[in-house]
Amino acid sequence: MLSHPIISKRSKVKAYQRSLGIVGIMFTLLAPSLAKAESIPEFNASFNIHALGIKLGVSNHSLACQQTENCTLTAISKPKGLAKLLLNESSLETINLRQAATKFTWLSYEKKVGSDLSDPNEYKVDAYFLNTQNPAEIINPARKQSWPAQTEIYDSTSMAYAVQFNVLNEKPLNALFLQENKRQQPLTLKKAFTDTTLELDNGQTIVNSQLFEFETERSKVKIWLLPSYHYFPGRVDVYNIKKDKTLTLVLQEPPKMQ
Repeated sequence: MLSHPIISKRSKVKAYQRSLGIVGIMFTLLAPSLAKAESIPEFNASFNIHALGIKLGVSNHSLACQQTENCTLTAISKPKGLAKLLLNESSLETINLRQAATKFTWLSYEKKVGSDLSDPNEYKVDAYFLNTQNPAEIINPARKQSWPAQTEIYDSTSMAYAVQFNVLNEKPLNALFLQENKRQQPLTLKKAFTDTTLELDNGQTIVNSQLFEFETERSKVKIWLLPSYHYFPGRVDVYNIKKDKTLTLVLQEPPKMQ
């Protein structure tokens, strides 16, 4: 599994508590000597997708890195069971990232959705990425839209891993932005390091999971991190305020890490 010791949950919680601001839930920069830079190790993990009280499908996530810095996060999602009768579409998300020292930098996002991802005629593509001509800008060419390239900006899939990276490196969580195909929104931290018990979909109980809660104008996001597994995301809830619906991803079993 992991090749080096995990920083204890207690020491991390104390470090974060010392850095909490008086007004609201804010994180300040920690002294550089507190912790050695940590990268997210390569992994493979499977999440069950739940909504409307039923299991809709499975999303398989993997992270592969070259020379530890240039990384590709892949998420392959497929409907299962009765959901397959209602919506027989799969998706492939490919996200390019860079891990360097204490930086986790988002570079690009591409999503293919369709009934047959091996046939270009059977799927649609949505993509947005840093403009190579102007690195201060994110562009979606198909929609002819652009946004400023925030320092800590991530798509909806990579966001949970960005939170994981920041917690591993004791970085603040008050400067995150969510990038979607049509809009960009700040992700406001509401609660952090709430001790809770999380049950994975294989029935395994994680008693010391840490819950983080965020909000945007359109959604409320909950992310459970697992200290025993390098603070890997164990569950993600995304509540759509307008539609009054929640989409949940829960690990089937602990992730396989290199």
